[in-house]
Amino acid sequence: MISVGAVALGLVRSEVLGWTSAVVLGSLIGGLLALLVFVWWARRVTAPAIDLTLFDNVTYRFVNLATLTFGMAFSMMFFSYFLFVSAIWHLPLAVAGIAILPGPLLVAGSLVFALGALWTLLVPGLTPSYLAHWLPALLLTGLGTGMVLPSFSAAAVSRLNPARFGVGSAINQAVRQIGTVLGVTVTVALLGGASAQLADFRTVFGWEAALCVVTALLCLSVDTRPSHLRATP
Repeated sequence: MISVGAVALGLVRSEVLGWTSAVVLGSLIGGLLALLVFVWWARRVTAPAIDLTLFDNVTYRFVNLATLTFGMAFSMMFFSYFLFVSAIWHLPLAVAGIAILPGPLLVAGSLVFALGALWTLLVPGLTPSYLAHWLPALLLTGLGTGMVLPSFSAAAVSRLNPARFGVGSAINQAVRQIGTVLGVTVTVALLGGASAQLADFRTVFGWEAALCVVTALLCLSVDTRPSHLRATP
């Protein structure tokens, strides 16, 4: 909690104080040091709350890395989409909330989610056009979310001993929440100014697409096949 909180604080304050500020640098460095201390401690106690030996499993390690990057992209999508339709298209807050509802209701994968982010990067402009410019992006990101998140939960424990399913699943969910915190933090850092412009939003949408492509690449190392099938050429 100290590590993630400090890094989040440093990223959020960077927009106002600048990257060379003592507060920003101190928070970022302190957060990273806290993480290193935690890893050092967790590898030396008998029964740590987070068993780091789980990450010795290649599939578990890559699933959690992909969960982290997708969690960031997912939270950036929600936060930035709401800000876009309210700040750029000047929709009332209630209408802006309704405008993003279709996103989480559907099913698909990381690259489909990336296509949704690319759509918002390239298509919507200053003139509001919900059906032609906004709804297609929500359908794509909704499809991606529905396929990816449940798959991560299953893949995270697919290669673990049944006795470790509980802690393995819990850690995976915690990693996703950390990704959510970092995603919101990055969005605030990029859009936290008093008057965010269209170019600022397109930067965020580009980050979303890139994170989802990274997620897809990380998933190439995830193997959830049964052991007898893995042995087959």
